[in-house]
Amino acid sequence: QVVLKIGGKLFYSIEELQDHMTRLYSQSFDKLKNFCVQLLDKKQNLIPQLEVWLLALGKSQELRDWKAEFGFIKKEKRS
Repeated sequence: QVVLKIGGKLFYSIEELQDHMTRLYSQSFDKLKNFCVQLLDKKQNLIPQLEVWLLALGKSQELRDWKAEFGFIKKEKRS
């Protein structure tokens, strides 16, 4: 089982991560913002742990699409 550990909390699925972020937002936008800061490195890229976790969960295409959307990689031409 692939586990992501962020800020002392363990996540076993994308849904768990999403639920946690939704709970933080319902408490305070600042809490969500502080959590999200932990997901990025100094260059505002996803931290390697999160990226590898997403890849292990089979989200490579979504990750590529996200990187292309934000200019981290060139957009792929689809036929």
